[in-house]
Amino acid sequence: MSNICSVYNYQGLSADCTALLQKVKALLITTKGTTQTAVTFVSLAGNKSVVASSSGVTGMLIPITRGYTRNTDDIEENTSNLNYTEKTMDPLPRLEGLATIAACDYKTLFDADGKEFDVQLILNDGIKMGTMQSAGTIKGFRGRIAVKFDVPPSDNAAQSYPVRVYFDDVGEFKEFYIDKMDFRLSELKDVVPAGIALGLNTAYSAGDVILNAKKRCTNTVYTGGFASAAKWEVLESNADDVDVTAVSEANGQYTLTIKKDASGTPANLVSGEYAILQGRDDDGSFFTYLTNPYKVVVA
Repeated sequence: MSNICSVYNYQGLSADCTALLQKVKALLITTKGTTQTAVTFVSLAGNKSVVASSSGVTGMLIPITRGYTRNTDDIEENTSNLNYTEKTMDPLPRLEGLATIAACDYKTLFDADGKEFDVQLILNDGIKMGTMQSAGTIKGFRGRIAVKFDVPPSDNAAQSYPVRVYFDDVGEFKEFYIDKMDFRLSELKDVVPAGIALGLNTAYSAGDVILNAKKRCTNTVYTGGFASAAKWEVLESNADDVDVTAVSEANGQYTLTIKKDASGTPANLVSGEYAILQGRDDDGSFFTYLTNPYKVVVA
């Protein structure tokens, strides 16, 4: 709560609308500082660029149609010995959503635990909610993500995948922005890249590692999509200039040749070195399939 009062300007009321805000049914978690214009904030193309752009994904969609709880504390009040009550603090908003995802998808959120994001809210009637920036652009509300490392619930299976959001700036809610989306939530879900799970088949040896690829949370093998070196990116390594230089595939088994000093004198990784890889398939503009990051470690 500010200790400086703003000038209050009297304003009119809507002549035709007294509609209430409906419930939140999805969270669009974006990288801090991801902004959109008023047009791209509510267009399918603008939101597809956030969740699937091949030039860089900056957001992930988390449906919470299984329900959520608004956990925001009540406003802090102080009452004097003369029974004079006043507000002394605005609480920071909080919610816990029950994600409508699979167990394997929930596991991918473990890496988001404790990190800061900007969170846009998608409401049940197709309204999208964010906060207006001073520059006139719109972004999500700044907050931290928390997930629960726990055994399955004993009584209500819908509570299997809770996602908590602790919002950090009540001032952003004072500048909230809402508008009707030009698309349905199902349309946005359809353009989110399909997840592919990587698993080790044969450990790295003589420059090669063999990985199994299956559609996430299934036993369906994924063939063909990552069958070229250009489809693989090295996200991190403790060796210099590491790259995937060659790939072959047979029935969902991908043989990757990984070299260090790839642009100079290519050499095999040695004991203690590692590379974190991700497979990425796209249609030229947007990702269609993405693997989990996979760490190849040389024994």
